[in-house]
Amino acid sequence: MYELKSRMIRIKTLPLGLKMSFNRWMGLLTLSMMLPAFAEMDPAHTSLSSQMSPLSAQASNTEILSDALARADRLHLADSPYWHRLMVYQKKGAGFESAVTKSSFFLASNGSHDPKAELDATLKGLFNASTSKPDDATACLFPVRRDWLVEQLGLKDSDLPITPCPALTQWLQGIQPQHATLVFSSDYMNNPSSMFGHTLLRLDPDANEQTRLLAYAINYSAQTDNASSASFAIKGLTGRYPGSYDIMPYYEKVKEYNDFESRDLWEYSLNLTPSETQRITKRVWELRFVSFPYYFLHSNCSYQLLGLMDVARPSLSLQDQFPVYAIPTDTLRASLIKAGLLEKVAYRPAFASRLNAQADHAKPPVIKAAKTLVEKPNAQLEGLSIKQQAQASEMASDYVYHQFVGHHIDKDVAQPKLRALLIRRSQYDVPDTRVAVPARLIDPAQGHLTSRILLGGGEAQGHGFADLEWRPAYHDLLDPAGGYRNGAGINFLQTRLRVQQDQLSIQQLTLLSIDSLSPKTDFFDPLSWNLALGIRQVSQDQNAFSRDKTHAVSYVQGGEGQAWQLGSALCYGLASAALEAGKFLDHGWRVGVGPSLGCLWNMPAFSLQIQSTQLFWQDQHAWENQSKVGAQIPLHLGSNDQRQALRVSWQQNRQSSQQSHEFSLSWLRYF
Repeated sequence: MYELKSRMIRIKTLPLGLKMSFNRWMGLLTLSMMLPAFAEMDPAHTSLSSQMSPLSAQASNTEILSDALARADRLHLADSPYWHRLMVYQKKGAGFESAVTKSSFFLASNGSHDPKAELDATLKGLFNASTSKPDDATACLFPVRRDWLVEQLGLKDSDLPITPCPALTQWLQGIQPQHATLVFSSDYMNNPSSMFGHTLLRLDPDANEQTRLLAYAINYSAQTDNASSASFAIKGLTGRYPGSYDIMPYYEKVKEYNDFESRDLWEYSLNLTPSETQRITKRVWELRFVSFPYYFLHSNCSYQLLGLMDVARPSLSLQDQFPVYAIPTDTLRASLIKAGLLEKVAYRPAFASRLNAQADHAKPPVIKAAKTLVEKPNAQLEGLSIKQQAQASEMASDYVYHQFVGHHIDKDVAQPKLRALLIRRSQYDVPDTRVAVPARLIDPAQGHLTSRILLGGGEAQGHGFADLEWRPAYHDLLDPAGGYRNGAGINFLQTRLRVQQDQLSIQQLTLLSIDSLSPKTDFFDPLSWNLALGIRQVSQDQNAFSRDKTHAVSYVQGGEGQAWQLGSALCYGLASAALEAGKFLDHGWRVGVGPSLGCLWNMPAFSLQIQSTQLFWQDQHAWENQSKVGAQIPLHLGSNDQRQALRVSWQQNRQSSQQSHEFSLSWLRYF
């Protein structure tokens, strides 16, 4: 720098021609040094103000504010998409309306629907530090707004009043946000709001993998009540619960999801910079007293976290990709793959998965001994080696802990057992025998897309037909299992139209169907169940079974039972019941009950399901058997291996000596 200054001084003594040549050379040199910086600069962070001279430090506070307001007008900052993003403005008629209803979020009386008024009020607030409490200053309440306006207007710290913000500073120092990790929790069928999974955002203070549990996590959730299951679902679907952000230690969420609810966790490290991660944290500070209507299918945990990432990196527009509904796995793909935010992925298996893995590697006598120790921690173990006794002690203590965390046994019972089992384990001089659970080859972000169309044709009741089906979400038992839990399926608003004998009809309209087939293991005996409701065609005509005619009925059908993993097959047996209603039925309705048996194979090369359901219908006092076979194979075309598939299905309905058949071949496209 000193040499450059000396050379510039000497320019004054050079002849005019040499002076001009040297100045041009210096200009080119300066430009060449600036080009790499411009090439790396994010256009979303660059404003026209960067080309302007900074506001004069000698001007008075009023003059600087006046200049800032004028400059904001010239730059049309109130019309900036990023300003609208910060204020959560949504288009309403010819104007705007913020999704935030809390008045304290706005500094202008009409700020909820006037972007310019709110921007001007924010600027005036930044230049007015005369508040009774330092934390009540505008810069302390809305730090992201402050940082963006300072950047866009080219303001310096010396241009603004000093605002120490002790509460915000202490909060940021406690969290120390440097890196961000998007965490996906697998589905939890016992909670309607988590049937599609759940996402949260972890804020890591450093790159040390050993301290991840001590980090803080941002969670967005519905503030629910103790309503019944039906009321809970209705309120969640219609946005009648408030949703809000909170920050808590990550280990608390791991304990809740991993241990209590036995849900696998996938941790996706994001390539957000430390400043972008800090911007996310400051944004949560701005929204800490704000709530939004929570919708299970749209304005949910995943959708709101996308909004934080949009604020962190202005070049993103992740929320705009989900105008109707937001499925957590779809938001994973949007942020990690399409937006290129993924840095690396880690798998944290559920506690039950770890215990099942231990049992899979243990011999039957060891498992039997572990179950004995669960009941009698000080029992004598005969015929086992020291290593096997240690293994049995570990499985027993892990199972007791799982039961305690899941509130299946009382604290007064669990603690003495755990203490005795841990003391017992310490007496065996062998290393820890627990085994690592291998991560699945395909993580949730790489699973098939959740929307699907189907084009097919076949023969039913002796006549050919053509089908067109649309399913907005999510996954059925024959869809590719990679990235999804085997035996779990949810279909929402699945609609199939059929043309047969020049007649167009609704073959099936599934409002909602759920399958939860969880296999019995050595330590766990989960309930398997299914539920479906909607409209379907049945082989009925004039209150009797028909081989060549069908009629539409509305229905609700479900079942409960048991599932077993038999090699590569997941087999199940359920006690089923169905209620159908339609004008072609006797009395307009009927009820059927009976068993349902089946097996499911989900392999990389194909999926296969065989099922037989027997229902005794009360209106006809007769059994009806429905047998069906379905198979699907992926079409590996180019790079979109999981976007297309072929499906073959066969179904037979039989009552007494009468029967009807249906066969179809379909092409599926996921999008």
